[in-house]
Amino acid sequence: MKNDLSKGNDLFDAIKRGHLWPADSIKIEIDKLIAKHYSIYGVIHDVRIDDDGKTYFLYDNECYLFIFDKEIEVQCLRKDVFVSNETVEYPIKNVSDIEAAFDYFIKMAMESEEDDQS
Repeated sequence: MKNDLSKGNDLFDAIKRGHLWPADSIKIEIDKLIAKHYSIYGVIHDVRIDDDGKTYFLYDNECYLFIFDKEIEVQCLRKDVFVSNETVEYPIKNVSDIEAAFDYFIKMAMESEEDDQS
């Protein structure tokens, strides 16, 4: 039943906005994931959310998560870690795509943190 309601909301968003996942809707889901992550782990590093009028982004330890309409881009600018200078684009079709992008962002930031401790 919940899936039917979710599909109905997605259809409504597609009709209203012309596509399913505008940046502001993705940001709402990311905010939920930040709150969930914080409640599980107690801390989520030094995450900042900025809005330049076109995109939103998170920053944590030289790792970035950029939010665009229909897409999330995750970048790591750290040196000497497994994901150095890596950029991954996630087309957003549903909430699980947003969760996957956020999880990868957290993985990048945590790897960077572990590298600093060695």
